[in-house]
Amino acid sequence: RRMLFLQGSEYLRARDLVDAAAAQYDMTGEEYCELMRKDSYWGGGPEIVALCNVLRRPIHVYELTSSTGNSDSPRLESDEAGHGQSGGAIDDRNTGRKRKKSRSLALIGNKKAEFRLRRMACFGSPKFDGKEPLHILSADSRFPDLRPGKQNAAGNHFLAIFPGYNPK
Repeated sequence: RRMLFLQGSEYLRARDLVDAAAAQYDMTGEEYCELMRKDSYWGGGPEIVALCNVLRRPIHVYELTSSTGNSDSPRLESDEAGHGQSGGAIDDRNTGRKRKKSRSLALIGNKKAEFRLRRMACFGSPKFDGKEPLHILSADSRFPDLRPGKQNAAGNHFLAIFPGYNPK
């Protein structure tokens, strides 16, 4: 009967979330949970929703993209909501409140092409926004051993990204 926070003011019973995930694979909730317990299976959105509720902190998921250009400086593409990631404050389109921008997260290739991270999902927002988010990269399993532009269109592997240490 546990209620899980989804986003905004939306909640869903944990059981309903499991059943919805299982229905995508034409199986019962019990079968889905048994499958997820196996070492060779990976979770996705439903498991990230559950994790952010258990940890009571937001989880941001990024995808690996590439761009060509001649810039030597790291950059992160904005997400669809127009949230740049270089510092300062921004208006959160969901809440209308000002919030601090995240630190830049970028992976640089050579001068002609570079990897960029694009935030594709924010789980647990705005309810858990008071805590530092966990960051997860959805990338090609060959990353970082491939060149920008040679990655699969959709990520098939999840990697944790840890914020850099900035002594003051």
